[in-house]
Amino acid sequence: MQAPGELPGSAEQEILDSTEKLTFFDTLSGSGKEAEPAREAKAKAEAPSPAAVSLTPGPWFVQVFVGRDRQAAEEVVRSLKAKGYPVRIDGVSEGASSKLFKVRVGGFPTKEAAETGADRLHGDGHNGTWVVRLGN
Repeated sequence: MQAPGELPGSAEQEILDSTEKLTFFDTLSGSGKEAEPAREAKAKAEAPSPAAVSLTPGPWFVQVFVGRDRQAAEEVVRSLKAKGYPVRIDGVSEGASSKLFKVRVGGFPTKEAAETGADRLHGDGHNGTWVVRLGN
């Protein structure tokens, strides 16, 4: 048995089906038609990963972080890895009981390539970076 004021199941479903595509403004105007049926959010074109440049192991790196706080350095590493950057952390002894943690992106073959990487990092909010050469 149906309660007073309640619609039969099929009538209720018809109402739900007819209002599914309505916008908030359509329901206010009561027109019952879609305002802009052709207007839909399009998927954002996926930007290439900032580190999409294929790197050959090279001596040039962009140093992003230097500090004694290992957890802060590891957080920077996680953030950069999530964005697709080839990143590493190096611990450098400083005195008998102190260590500096250096977070570096790269393995760039040339200084120019590393500078391009630094520009990308600047675009991602890492402004205090500088290019370094490791090894020979």
